[in-house]
Amino acid sequence: MLFSIVNGSLANKYGIPYLFLAPEYLNEISFWSYAIMGFSIGGFVMTFNITSYIINSGRFQFIAALRRPFLVYCINNSIIPLIFMLFYIYKVIFYHIENENTTILEILIYISGILAGYTINILISLSYFLGTNRNIFKILGISSDTDNAKPISTILLRDEDLFNFLKQREKWHVETYLHTPFSTKAARDISHYDTTMLQSVIKQNHLNASAFEMVIFISYLILGLFHERALFIIPAGASVMLFFTMILIISSAFHTWLKGWTTFAFIVLLLLINFLSKHQIFSYANMGYGINYNTEQADYSLKNLNNLRFNEENLKNDKNNALDILENWKTKNRGLSKPKLVFFNTSGGGSRSTLWTYYTLHYLDSIYGGDFFEKIHLISGSSGGMVGASYYRELYLR
Repeated sequence: MLFSIVNGSLANKYGIPYLFLAPEYLNEISFWSYAIMGFSIGGFVMTFNITSYIINSGRFQFIAALRRPFLVYCINNSIIPLIFMLFYIYKVIFYHIENENTTILEILIYISGILAGYTINILISLSYFLGTNRNIFKILGISSDTDNAKPISTILLRDEDLFNFLKQREKWHVETYLHTPFSTKAARDISHYDTTMLQSVIKQNHLNASAFEMVIFISYLILGLFHERALFIIPAGASVMLFFTMILIISSAFHTWLKGWTTFAFIVLLLLINFLSKHQIFSYANMGYGINYNTEQADYSLKNLNNLRFNEENLKNDKNNALDILENWKTKNRGLSKPKLVFFNTSGGGSRSTLWTYYTLHYLDSIYGGDFFEKIHLISGSSGGMVGASYYRELYLR
């Protein structure tokens, strides 16, 4: 999905890709806007690694016998995130060259912002895990140098069949893995380790991962409390990344609690949300600025709306009000024998539709000698188009 958005293959007509390619922070495209984007992508990547680690690490029990199990897992899980970062940087460069006529120096500054934000998030996350995660060497008190040696014999040695048993439980058998980004190693034989000990290492690492996800989740909630302060209004593209990050955190929590019932519980949750959304008590209330909500709330139930709609007195008043509006329009255009009644309708489409609608009204008003608005009886539309129309109307009235 992220590849499709950045490539412009998904939600392009709504302008979503430009939220990633040209993010704004404090009303301008800058190093900081791209740094925040890079930081949010780094947060998503680490959450992706943490979530998949919680779900899949049980399939790779040999990593519990490594010095830095989570770091090794991240290295082996980094191919897709790395490809996405390279693709994203390429699209940012291409966008600025093709659309913004940006200088090479400015592009380099933007790219450095992406890399800086991404790197900072990754380093902070890995610092936490490297400092808190346990491995089998810490538990047994063995020197970390043995990571490069052959498996040793200890008092925890078990029958040879144990390793085969663990292999059978693993759906994904691993022969080699990336020890560093540029070197590989053979998967360690873990038959000489106690299964309970290995599971305790993985469980402890899972707890650390879950705690880290909880910190991320709370941090995002706190960030939302300051959404009206300009300093905390992050680029919209970063907000999209935070949304995807929250989804990963929730899915990870579901798996931690429900294990094999996760898919079933998720489907039930969707059905429950769909059911509750049909009831007024669970509807989210959007509040408009300048409106007093301390008075008695209007009844918008279907029953009450039907009572108002089929009320003869209301229909009569509505008809008379519409006739008064038409008479006022006729008075403004009294000098013409057959004045044209204009209905102006505009579509949505973000900033593009806003600019197009504004320009269209400006052009029509100019060719009509400045009295085009006198002929308009109704302006309708949606989203960005209505923003452009209302802006031009306000300018005209002033």
